[in-house]
Amino acid sequence: MPKQIVVKVELVGILKGAAGKSAIRLSLKGRATVIDLVEELTSRLGQDFRKAFVDSELGDPRPNALILVNKRDIGTLLNLDTTLHDGDTITLVPVTHGG
Repeated sequence: MPKQIVVKVELVGILKGAAGKSAIRLSLKGRATVIDLVEELTSRLGQDFRKAFVDSELGDPRPNALILVNKRDIGTLLNLDTTLHDGDTITLVPVTHGG
C-alpha cells in the first residue's frame, strides 16, 4: 500500500474566496506531484474553485496562479511534476491579468 503524505495548502486572494478557506490539509498517495495536488484540490473544492484556479482553455493552473512549494516557485523546480513530500507547504497566489 502506498504511503500517504500530508501537505498544507495556503490559499490567497480570490482562491481563498473561491475555496471558502485560507488553508487546507490534504492527504495524498505516495509519490505525489503538484499536478496530483491540483487534481485533488479541484475535485475536493468544487467548480467555483476550479474556474478561479485552472485556465479553462489550457487545463493548466499556471496562467492563473503562482504555485510555491516551501516558498519556491515550481518554475524553478520541476513545474507540475515537482514531487511533494510529507509536511510540505504549498502556497497558491492568484495572478492578476490586466487588459
